[in-house]
Amino acid sequence: MDYKTIRVVPEDSSEAKLYTHTPPHHADEVFATAILSFIEEPVVVRTRNINILEKSQGIVYDVGGRYDAQNGFFDHHQIDFKRERSDRIKYSSAGLIWEYYGREVLKVLGCDEKFLQEAQAMVDYELIKGIDANDNGQSREVGEMSVSAMISLYNPNWDENKLSKDEAFIKACNAAREILVLEIKKVLSKLKGGAVVRDAITKRQGPILMMSRFIGGWIEEVLSSTLPSAREILYGIYVGHDKNWCIRAVPPSAGNLMEQRKPFPDSWRGLSGEALEKACGIKNVVFCHKAGFFAVAATKEAAVEMAEKSAEFPDKF
Repeated sequence: MDYKTIRVVPEDSSEAKLYTHTPPHHADEVFATAILSFIEEPVVVRTRNINILEKSQGIVYDVGGRYDAQNGFFDHHQIDFKRERSDRIKYSSAGLIWEYYGREVLKVLGCDEKFLQEAQAMVDYELIKGIDANDNGQSREVGEMSVSAMISLYNPNWDENKLSKDEAFIKACNAAREILVLEIKKVLSKLKGGAVVRDAITKRQGPILMMSRFIGGWIEEVLSSTLPSAREILYGIYVGHDKNWCIRAVPPSAGNLMEQRKPFPDSWRGLSGEALEKACGIKNVVFCHKAGFFAVAATKEAAVEMAEKSAEFPDKF
């Protein structure tokens, strides 16, 4: 999609719509800017001049010493600011802006009305909350670079003069916007897929969940489903990228994804082609993984037969 160009203007500019603090930038106001760029003209003033901030007609965030969402103030540094999530993770400007404007952004990016509340919560949980935790000194991430650390990399180093601090801020905001969009796309895909899988669960035949194509998150949807029929599903079948039919054994629980409710028989595992056809007595089979959780067939009929026949095997092969 075409994004609005993010610009930084002098603090006396009449064009300004967004107000945040002076350099260096941090992930919270960078992501707040990225969020707001979908619903406001992203013309930014970077200042700590309280007179300018108080008189502004735009949205003020991560600066100003005031939290008053209805009047456009979203700072979290003031001593009387106590807002936190149920898990005690405090809000920073990214979380406050996402909480207030997230649904508008989701609508811009095509979120179905019925998914708005859940999508907003998922993006907060998967992306925004970690940024808030880092900014508030609550992050415990070690050994792997966080999103916040990646955004910080856009700040010029002390011995670099080629890029201005405002240009660096804009680059960081553009990167944050791409990350935000990708996260939202993933969440919306998961929610859409979940609805498709729930419908397939209600229509399932015996121990098989039939899908016309691979749906990301289908296993998690089966394992988290409260439908009684979901507990009876042993295999999911769907068309793979190479047009073959994939059969995936369902794990026993979300906490035990490396095992299966009903793995494929020992005598099939690690075989392919004619050897597998001979072992299972089914034509058009392609492959069975040696770990017993995955198999492939050339036709839908062969895939269904593999799943049904595997389901009939005794628990101990």
